[in-house]
Amino acid sequence: MDKILTKENIIIAVAVFVVIIQSNYFATRLDLANLKLELKDYISAQDEFIENKMDKKLDSMDKKLDMIIKARG
Repeated sequence: MDKILTKENIIIAVAVFVVIIQSNYFATRLDLANLKLELKDYISAQDEFIENKMDKKLDSMDKKLDMIIKARG
C-alpha cells in the first residue's frame, strides 16, 4: 500500500484529474460556442424567410392599392 501512495503518484493523479476537468470544461465551452453559432444561423435564416414573406405581402398590397387608385382614377 505504501508503494501506491507515494508523492509522485499523488501528484500524477492530481495532474491527470486537472487535465480531465479542463478538457471537459473546454469541450463544454466548444459545444456552447457551436450551439450559439448554429442558433445565430437559424435565426438569420428565419429572419430572411420572414422578410421575404413580408415583401411578398407588401407587393401584393401595393398592387391592390394601385388597382383601386386606377379604378377610381
